[in-house]
Amino acid sequence: MTELREAKGYRVVTANGTTDDDPKYQEFCEKHWLALQRFVLAMGVKRREADDVVQHCFLVLCARRDAVPPGKRRSFLFSVAARTVMAHRRKHLLEDLRRRQAHQRSGSRPTRHDDCPANRLVQKEQADSLEQAVAQLPPRMQQAIRLVYFEDRSRAETAGAMNIPLRTLYKYIQRALPRLRSTLESGSEERP
Repeated sequence: MTELREAKGYRVVTANGTTDDDPKYQEFCEKHWLALQRFVLAMGVKRREADDVVQHCFLVLCARRDAVPPGKRRSFLFSVAARTVMAHRRKHLLEDLRRRQAHQRSGSRPTRHDDCPANRLVQKEQADSLEQAVAQLPPRMQQAIRLVYFEDRSRAETAGAMNIPLRTLYKYIQRALPRLRSTLESGSEERP
C-alpha cells in the first residue's frame, strides 16, 4: 500500500497501484491509520518500520476485504499488525542466533564482544534490574510476563496455564510492558 498524503488525509492505493475509490473504505482507513500506527509504535517498533507495518496491514486488508466483515476489520488490522511485528522480531532473533552460532563454529570472536567481562557485568546488572521490575508488577502480570518472555511459551499456552482467556493475557502483557519500561528507565536515570 502506498501512502499518499493529501489535504484530507490518506488515499488508499491498492497493491496493483490503482486507487480504491470506495468512500466508506477510504473513511475506515483514514480513521484507523493513526491508531494502528500508535499500536505498532507501542510494541517497540521504530517509526520508519512502523509505517511499513501499517502499510502492510492495510494491503492485507485490501486483499482480503471481501472476506473480512466490516465489523471485524479493525480487529483484523490489529491482529495482522501484532503478527507482523512478532514475525519481524523472530526473524531478527533467528538471524542473531545464527550469527552467534556461526561465530562459535568458526572459532572467531563475535563482533559484539558479548564475552567481554565488562559486557557480562552490564548484562547481569540489566537482568537483575529487569527481574526487580517484574517483581514490582501485580502477581498475574508477573506470571504472564515470566511465562511468555522468560520461559518462551506461546500466548495460547500461557493463557491455558493461567486459566484465563487469551484476550485477558494480551491485556496483562499490554499493561505490564509500559510499566516495566518506565520502571527500567527511572532506574537507569538514578544510576551515575
